[in-house]
Amino acid sequence: MAEIDISDVLNLALKNLPSKDIQQAMLDEVKQRMESGESEALAIHNVFGNNSPLNKAH
Repeated sequence: MAEIDISDVLNLALKNLPSKDIQQAMLDEVKQRMESGESEALAIHNVFGNNSPLNKAH
């Protein structure tokens, strides 16, 4: 089995982060959903979930 170094894990995580614009758009959508009456947990789930268009954008 190949050894995995922590630097490999960190590089992969950093490579897969969305841009700051996408991150801000996601946070803005969570806020908008909560203002429309959605619970915080549901808003976060819906925006940051795998099927979210914003999450897929990055």
